[in-house]
Amino acid sequence: MIKNLVNTLINYLENKLEIYKIQFKEEVAKAFTVLILIILFAMVGLLVILFLSLFFVEIFNNLLNNKYYGYLIVAGFYLVMGILVYSLRNKIRDWVTNAIISDEEDKIDK
Repeated sequence: MIKNLVNTLINYLENKLEIYKIQFKEEVAKAFTVLILIILFAMVGLLVILFLSLFFVEIFNNLLNNKYYGYLIVAGFYLVMGILVYSLRNKIRDWVTNAIISDEEDKIDK
């Protein structure tokens, strides 16, 4: 009788552990899939930004009749954007953190 109860308890714990393993694997697979998609979108986005930048460089070079001013203008634009992002880094970090936390709370509420 007690041996049966112990075996049942061990089987229950083993099954519960197996369920947690499967759930963990599913969560890791979902996270990995999201990571791959983010990387792919980032690569495509960077290529779009690169070619748009080259397009604007050529436009500015033609407008200013110079081979180099377009590069200077586009580089200056990116420098200003970089300074802006750097100066707002704490607000951006807080915004991203709050977005992640609220997303996790929404998942818990469901």
